[in-house]
Amino acid sequence: MRHTLFGFYSRLLTEDANKKWAEDLANCRRVPIAAYLDTKSGPLSSLGASGALRKCYACIDSDLVQGEIPGWRVLHQLPFLSHCVEHSQHLVSICPSCSHAFERGADFRLPIDPCRHCGYAQYPVRTPELCRGQLLLGRLCSRVFSGLVPDLEPSRWVDWVNATNAEFVNAEIAVASVEGHLIELWDVSSIAELSSVLGYTLPGDFVGQELGLAMSSRIWLSRLLVFSAACSLMNKNPTSGNAASEELSEVNGRFELLARLAAASAIPQGVIDRLIAGDAVSAVVGARMVTIGRLRRFLRSLPREISSLLQKTGKNGRQQRRADSPLKETKHDELLAVSRQALLDAKAVNANLTRTEAAKLFPSRYRWLTRHDSEWLAAELPSLLPSSGGVQGWFSYFDNEKERRQAYQNVVLEFLRHKPGAGRSEVYKEQRRAMTWLLQNERAWCDLHVPFQAKSQSRFEWYRGAEPLVLPEPVLKSRYRDDDERTALSKTAVLRMRALNPHLLRSELVRACSSSINWLRHRDPEWLEEHLPPTVRDPKRK
Repeated sequence: MRHTLFGFYSRLLTEDANKKWAEDLANCRRVPIAAYLDTKSGPLSSLGASGALRKCYACIDSDLVQGEIPGWRVLHQLPFLSHCVEHSQHLVSICPSCSHAFERGADFRLPIDPCRHCGYAQYPVRTPELCRGQLLLGRLCSRVFSGLVPDLEPSRWVDWVNATNAEFVNAEIAVASVEGHLIELWDVSSIAELSSVLGYTLPGDFVGQELGLAMSSRIWLSRLLVFSAACSLMNKNPTSGNAASEELSEVNGRFELLARLAAASAIPQGVIDRLIAGDAVSAVVGARMVTIGRLRRFLRSLPREISSLLQKTGKNGRQQRRADSPLKETKHDELLAVSRQALLDAKAVNANLTRTEAAKLFPSRYRWLTRHDSEWLAAELPSLLPSSGGVQGWFSYFDNEKERRQAYQNVVLEFLRHKPGAGRSEVYKEQRRAMTWLLQNERAWCDLHVPFQAKSQSRFEWYRGAEPLVLPEPVLKSRYRDDDERTALSKTAVLRMRALNPHLLRSELVRACSSSINWLRHRDPEWLEEHLPPTVRDPKRK
């Protein structure tokens, strides 16, 4: 979707046309673009009349600064845009030295590569004088490509037109107002001059046809122009003397300031649009539009009122998208019911169920509840430690290291009091921050109070003796304080196994205590010779 112009045009076509186009692309069918779009009124291809790919040198510099390979931008190839939406710089497709195209889509060259005909590689910086109409159209195209303007879809265009006509009292006033504002935005003397500016032949009454719902869905540029002009007009001319209108003007001023601050920090306008629409920072970074470090530094540097406005609009955008997507809301409710029921079923079987055990039983359901229903999870499955006596409120406020050490030690000891049989790994999972600090600064205390949990015995399917095999309590660990502790515990394991199973032969005892005996062979072989039984073969054993 985001690697071809199909991702842009699909936002403006009907569902049937999108489905047919997607199938043709998936099956590599060479179907002309005129089968889906109106190309008789404009350029014969989606790349413009010359068919040459266009690039912005500021985008190339931005990619190099972020340590990425410069690539071709899809939005740069829209035939009616002559400037970069992010940097407002002129798009270049023809070499200024030899007048050959840099790339026509068949040579697999990068934007940073020099001209293959003359080797021209200079960066001619040219910032054109753009009118307000061009800037608005470019920003609108960027938002459409990101899927942030659903009103332009044919299925929702009717509702938007009806609401716009009602805003201007009737359709005649709306048409006259939008045409006048288009002339002002594009700095032309009449609507007919727009065709020459855009290189696209538009009907003389395209505004009336769009607001009268008489225009074909295959003609998309007129829809973009009417939408951008109408939105700009409704924000520009509020009713005078109205407090709500003054507040709207103030909000628009803050958005303009946000756009200027973003441009000064080399943050693309598409990133700001996605944040305003409610996308998370991780989603924006995942789209490789900007690095996480640069975006976080920019968000921290914003004034408080701008930051509050961005958070508020982002929240409203998420709520709106949730309201516009009933299927997603239904799926959310289904996941909520299934995840809750899974936890309740586990609690019915095990009344003393802990969070660690629940996470092991159904990790995906438990993880979903922690993200989307944490309050219900805390009520149904509280932590072993209450928040008032736990470590949650102590993390950020310590006067000195002594207070921090005492607080973390108390938290770990309280956890062990609630669950005495917990090993170090379980304590670390439940009290990760406290254990991390204690392991780094108080390892001796951890070794004394939070020992490693003893390992379970190995499998003994190999045993074929007549008498049963009695297993002692496990004493071996995953990690030891030193070699002396491991040696002592290994001897204890061998002696216990021999005491409980005096009928075992030497070979069977070696196999039953393989890890301990392998260790003792290197550390204390004399002890092994003294305490292991002699090698005697029992003729009754097979």
